[in-house]
Amino acid sequence: MNMNKKANKTAKLFDKSADIFTSNNGQYHIRKNRIYICGSDYYGKVYTITSNKYNRNNVHIIKELYPYDNKRLRFLIVNYKNAKKFKTREKLPDGTERKINVIESFTDKSEYICSIGDIKRINSDLFESKEHTINKTKHNIKKLILKKDSEKKDKKRRVA
Repeated sequence: MNMNKKANKTAKLFDKSADIFTSNNGQYHIRKNRIYICGSDYYGKVYTITSNKYNRNNVHIIKELYPYDNKRLRFLIVNYKNAKKFKTREKLPDGTERKINVIESFTDKSEYICSIGDIKRINSDLFESKEHTINKTKHNIKKLILKKDSEKKDKKRRVA
């Protein structure tokens, strides 16, 4: 019963996109993309993750998400090394077009568990992390209060 609640909490972190920021300046961007992988003939929507910590020549696909706990997000990742990739549009039978990412070739494929720790802030299509918005509003309120007080003092000095 407890595991189901945690799994639901993970599922509610994001739907189509999320930006995760960590305390050690890590930036992770998760996006739901339509993808076609040549060689394996895989076609469908998957979550891809990019980061300033990952190699840009690789494509990282999230295969499974695990429950989010203690400011740490864990997931099973499939890493396509040295992927030759491009973006294009596919035409549907009704005449409309949609974006698709194609992985034409890759040198190696590996699967392993990754985690993102010390999460400072999460912005997703479902919500913006409360910690960030609270800190931001407190900081802005302090600025406004200090600004108004200093303006009043300046006016009084000029009049006197």
